[in-house]
Parts: sequence; C-alpha cells; structure tokens
Amino acid sequence: MASEAIARQAVVIGAGIAGLAAARALSAHFEQVVVLERDPLSDGPVHRPGAPQSRHAHGLLVGGQRALSELFPGFERDLVDAGAVLVKAGIDTRSERPGYDPFPQRDLGLMSYALSRPAIEFAVRKRLRSYSNISLRDRCRVSELLASPDGTAVTGVQFEEGGAGSQELPADLVVDASGHGAPTLAMLKTRGLPLPEETVIGIDEGYATAVFHIPGDAPSDWKSVFTIGGLSPTSARGALLWPIEGNRWIVSLAGRHGDAPPGDVDGFMAPEPCARRQSTTP
Repeated sequence: MASEAIARQAVVIGAGIAGLAAARALSAHFEQVVVLERDPLSDGPVHRPGAPQSRHAHGLLVGGQRALSELFPGFERDLVDAGAVLVKAGIDTRSERPGYDPFPQRDLGLMSYALSRPAIEFAVRKRLRSYSNISLRDRCRVSELLASPDGTAVTGVQFEEGGAGSQELPADLVVDASGHGAPTLAMLKTRGLPLPEETVIGIDEGYATAVFHIPGDAPSDWKSVFTIGGLSPTSARGALLWPIEGNRWIVSLAGRHGDAPPGDVDGFMAPEPCARRQSTTP
C-alpha cells in the first residue's frame, strides 16, 4: 500500500517496460494502480505480439539498468536468476571495424546484463507482482479514454477484457504507455483538441535475427561481438552477436540504404553478402 497516497487509483495502459516502470513509480503515491495489457501474459519469458521487436537483440543500457534497480531493489539479482550473462563493457565485447580488427580492449568500469527482451520484461513483471497495491490484468484492450463532462480531465478508461464485453474503470490518473498512444490520440481527435507535434525520422535500415546454441569450443576471450559496417561501397552491413539466457547467442544482421539482410535461413548463413534485396523479417 502506498505510504503517501495522493489519490485513490491510477491506470496504466500497456505492460511493456515503460508501463511496468510507470506502475511501480505510481504505486508510492496511489492507493491502487491497475495495469491493463491487451496481450496474454505468460508465466515465463515468452514473446508477445505487442512487442514486435522482441525477437531481435536487446540490451539494457547502464542508465536504464540503474533506473530499474532504483525502482525495484534487487532487480540486478533478478536478472542473474533469469540467466543473464554478465558482460564487462570494453572487455567482454569484441568491437570490429575495418582498420580496427578489433578495437583495443579497455575496462570502462561498467557491467551490463545480457539476456533476451522477453526475459528482461518477465523479470520486471515478476518483481511488479510483489507489490500488493498493483494489479496486472492481461487480455484487456483499452478502447477509449473517458473524460469529464467539460472535457478538462481524463476520468478513466473503457476496455474489453476477454469476451466479457465493454467495461469502465475510473481513475484519478491515466498513463498511456501503449506504445503508439492510440487511446490518447483518439480522444484528442474526438474532442477537436490539437494533437501533439510529431517528428518522423526515417533511418532506412533493415535487419534479421537468429538464435544459436553456444558451442562448447566457443572463444573464451570475448562474450559478444559488434561488427560495424557501412564502409564498403557495395555493402552497408553490420552485425551484433549477443549472449542470452539458456547458453545461447542471439545474432542480428543489419543493413542500411536498401542493403537489407535476407530473411531466409540460407541467405542469413551465407558467408558473403547477398545481392541487395529487402528482408522479409524487418
């Protein structure tokens, strides 16, 4: 229960990393926090449709890692329990680029925890469930933000839970962490209110990812490999090999300016870059 509650109930839309972190931050100031997630949430590290990039390589930056540790004391221990591989920055990652094969090893004094996106998210979700005033409800699709009669405040959400039909949930505060902000944008459009300014930046980058078991004779002087491409006139390819839980490597190939990696197994495993073509697994 929140020790210094300022209001009764907050609702968070979305149970991704942002939504889970927001729920924990709010739990210290609201009597009850309800997280509504449209995807089914498995009791384990499983990919979910609402995180479309989750099958590609992910990593917690040190700043995010520290922020989550502040919100969830003991979180780094949770990552280790989930099978995370400890990676010492500048030492355990082999960085390659033409002319630097590899970059010199330097201890940067930073330690990161390598594991898959579903495992990271599940570790946060598991920790969140230990707070008695936070409710995590899956299979709940928010269809509308509810507003006061004069339109000056959001008063709750309307949602559908499984096959139970439409329901309303009152809230003193609603946080839209749904990703695209669709409920918020829909409410602004319905009421004729101005939309927030938007800047779209296209990066023209494609990528493909595969997961491999780490062989018993793998090199011992590095745990990860980062290959920086883009210097060749015929290829803009780069790659990241990253250790994850379960004694596995996740390998992501990337290319820019139309030089997207192939999405088929043979093309992915080819020793030389294939002809320029769009990947089927962006």
